Amino acid sequence: MPENNFFYYTDRHYEFLYYLLSFAKEQYQSEDPMLADCAKELIRYILKSDETEPVVVTKLITEDEHAVIVNNNKYITFKDIVHTPNTKESENKDCYLVCFAPDARFATYGGFYLSMKKLKEICGKYPSENLIFLQFIQYLDEIEHGIRITLQTPLERWDETDYKHFCLHLVEDSIVKINSKINRWIEVGGERYGSWENPQFTHIIQWYYLSDDELKSMGVRKHIKWIYLYTHLNTINIWFMPFSTKDKRYVKKLQTFVNNICSMPITYDLSNYKEKIQFAESVMDRLATEFRL
Repeated sequence: MPENNFFYYTDRHYEFLYYLLSFAKEQYQSEDPMLADCAKELIRYILKSDETEPVVVTKLITEDEHAVIVNNNKYITFKDIVHTPNTKESENKDCYLVCFAPDARFATYGGFYLSMKKLKEICGKYPSENLIFLQFIQYLDEIEHGIRITLQTPLERWDETDYKHFCLHLVEDSIVKINSKINRWIEVGGERYGSWENPQFTHIIQWYYLSDDELKSMGVRKHIKWIYLYTHLNTINIWFMPFSTKDKRYVKKLQTFVNNICSMPITYDLSNYKEKIQFAESVMDRLATEFRL
């Protein structure tokens, strides 16, 4: 990464998106028509609206929780860790929660993940000479280059940066299926920490959370808080989170059911990780549809 690139020195890369969307505010559109059009296309992509639908940023919220108001009735927020907003500005508006985290410090609880590839596809149509814009694209190019290098490096030679790149690859290239939640954690000596901690440890990606309705159908909603897939080094496993220690007996029942399908954890390498991930997701599907307490 070039040392004179601003984005080399910050980990809040999603804030660039607020800067970009500011050009869709009426008073700034003439400053850089290219960026204005780019911002409008990104907004339409987030809103899933037709390309002919007029969009304009009517308010930029820069205090407390940053957000963008579009057409007076739509609330867009960008974060690396996305939660449902609880602000006065979001009341009585359609809310769009966007997770963007090119440094792989991501977590979504609702909302959707904006990929670097999609953002670059949109930005690539608008050759603005804005320096911040150009440095941001350069930053994304460097990350994608790092991912390609990781996928060409034998697993036994991976360091923590490679594991981070691999987590990004799984999400960016839709190798893992993202439903309502996805998270990237780190593990230190068997203990898990949120993605905001020091990243110099083993990276874990959590995904394919079973929904509350699925847990209810299985008969375990009162005993199990979460069930999801996660990677650790070159393995895939299922995490069962009981509400209390007395609920661990239900974890045993669930583990027994899974082990009758296949032995866990599932080991993968660079030649078969896509197939192994698909298989792990199919095990989760069987767990959700076949297990009944």
